[in-house]
Amino acid sequence: MKITTVEKEKLSVGLTQFIDFTVRQTMLAKMNKITEIKNQGDYHPVKDHWKQLRERIKFCYEKNQSLENLDALLSEVHERKINSYTQAIKAFKKFTRNKEIEWFDPPKSLWTSNNGLIVRSSPELGLIIDGIPHLIKLFFKGNTEKINERNIQPILTLMLEARCNDSIPENIVYAVLNVKTAKLHVASQTNSKILQALQLEAQTYENIWRN
Repeated sequence: MKITTVEKEKLSVGLTQFIDFTVRQTMLAKMNKITEIKNQGDYHPVKDHWKQLRERIKFCYEKNQSLENLDALLSEVHERKINSYTQAIKAFKKFTRNKEIEWFDPPKSLWTSNNGLIVRSSPELGLIIDGIPHLIKLFFKGNTEKINERNIQPILTLMLEARCNDSIPENIVYAVLNVKTAKLHVASQTNSKILQALQLEAQTYENIWRN
């Protein structure tokens, strides 16, 4: 008798969602996060608070436009976004001050765990800063959510370990920009302990999702 096996559906998750899952301290909290992800429905721009700012930053550099175009965005967004956008734009301008910056297209990249969980880890920005190419993830968080080594190092590890189809310069720098504080966190090398922890988190993610 011929025995056939049914291949499991591949699971895919965004980097921010996966990191939010990993920092949950209890199993119940992790289960609640999975439920939240399952119930969020399909992606819609209305649900993406920072979409317009990400796109405007990209537009400014891709089209070689002045960053004053970021300020113009404040008259275009919904009033509920004005305060958070104002702070983020101010911080981003602070980050770029006195730097020579050029744009290049960032590659699409994915991190796949040992058990097959796919984490979409593409950087939003490809910027040559003072002659050095950087692939940058923009980190947007609210006033109640802190950015620290606990969530930054796993993001940098995922970026370092991700695979992309496009070739990238050998001297590329992987980094996370905390848009709230204008601080750039730069990756040095993969931390094996963090990578091992991420593999275990990926297995836990899949177990909860499928059960």
